[in-house]
Amino acid sequence: MPVDGDAVADAVRARRDRLGALDRLTVVTPDRPGLIQTIAGTLAGYNASVLGGVAHTRDDGVAVEVWHVSDALGIGIDDRRWERILQALSSALAG
Repeated sequence: MPVDGDAVADAVRARRDRLGALDRLTVVTPDRPGLIQTIAGTLAGYNASVLGGVAHTRDDGVAVEVWHVSDALGIGIDDRRWERILQALSSALAG
């Protein structure tokens, strides 16, 4: 599921869509313990406030997580910061 053509890590795909004043981050990856915490921590580290979301694990063990986020700094998350967030997410999910 490439969005903006960005693969976050091997077997991990992430997509960011702008929804007005909010952003939606969709992550599809093999499920594992600590996955939600890893993603939430990475977002928090880049001042992205998690407003809500949904997480689901399919029968084949693939987690699909949809996060709704806004900028904690109140200026909006620009494409450049999203690139840094996705790179950090890649590193965090790689361990």
